[in-house]
Amino acid sequence: MPEYPAPEVNLPTEAPDVVLATPRDNRDQPETETAPEPTVTDPTPQPGVTEEKPGQSFGVAIEQARLTVRATRDVWVQVRDTADDRIILTRVLHANDVYHVPDRDGLLMTLGDAGAVRTVMPDGVELTPGNDGAVMRDIPLNRDDLIGLSR
Repeated sequence: MPEYPAPEVNLPTEAPDVVLATPRDNRDQPETETAPEPTVTDPTPQPGVTEEKPGQSFGVAIEQARLTVRATRDVWVQVRDTADDRIILTRVLHANDVYHVPDRDGLLMTLGDAGAVRTVMPDGVELTPGNDGAVMRDIPLNRDDLIGLSR
């Protein structure tokens, strides 16, 4: 292994001037006003006021959607296309997330909490497919069947 000479380092020979700070004696100074306490807002929601956070959007463009599934709280959702037995969506939707369902027949939805979603039709009709906490499988994603299931 080759040997390399040590680098030359120039260190100062004298210590730099150091000034020590000492507390001031403020007995002779006039008393100054203190800053007002900061205002703290109460993070508790007020009755009748809801703060909606925007959610994410999944699926097709809204103009191409047969209907929209909107989560009101976290919920696991799976959508399967029976034409080719292919899963086209499987995920947890969070509050205010939406899934725009493609406008085609043969789509079935499974929900981990049927009360945690609202299905919204193009004409604005909103339906809840089942009860809070209920797991529902093979829910047909078409208007007539959803109206029949709605609670």
